[in-house]
Amino acid sequence: MSDSKTGTALPEPPSPPDSVSVSAATLTHRRTRALLAIALVVLLVAVAVAAWWGVIVRWRATTSDAYVGADIAQISALTAGMSIVPLGGVWVDANFKETEFSALRVGQPVTLTADAFGSAVVYRGKVAGVAPATGSTLSLLPAQNATGNWIKVVQRVPARIWLEPGPLATYPLQVGLSMNVTVDLHDQSGPRLGLLPQAAQPARTIIYDDAARDADARVAAVIAANAGR
Repeated sequence: MSDSKTGTALPEPPSPPDSVSVSAATLTHRRTRALLAIALVVLLVAVAVAAWWGVIVRWRATTSDAYVGADIAQISALTAGMSIVPLGGVWVDANFKETEFSALRVGQPVTLTADAFGSAVVYRGKVAGVAPATGSTLSLLPAQNATGNWIKVVQRVPARIWLEPGPLATYPLQVGLSMNVTVDLHDQSGPRLGLLPQAAQPARTIIYDDAARDADARVAAVIAANAGR
């Protein structure tokens, strides 16, 4: 390049830096770091889920198909005129799926919540016993299918839960209420079948004692009247 007036040569201006190449390299570097960060987060989440499943979920059996039960005494000649329900001795019958109860043992600790009180009130107890048959088999009319169009249905096995009496004094459970049951399966030392000693104690009522005494007296009188024949 030369000056048109003086005819002297002028120095060439310096060439600008390759900003496009620098920007592309920086963008690629940032993109790589972002992908690595995303991959690390996904890996950490996968490890956390696996640990949660292995430590917590694997050793828990949970069902919401559970209801409060008790020994109910009905006093009436033909129809139920009065029912006596001992709310201090209620239990919970939980129906676990057949794919969930393989690790269920008598004596395992249980936490329960009632739909009536929500998750703020927690009841505690133990597995008192596991039924020797499925709920459908023990029903009044067991299901039968002899037509050949059999569809497999997941069966449920009833388990009775003994409740600690502490919370029942403040938050009594009425018979028939729905419960959410979670069993801690870590302790495998208990038997598969059997009864917890606390639940094996029989319940007794004296409301039929007078009627029983009258019946015994009549039976004794009949036997005495016919003993010499």
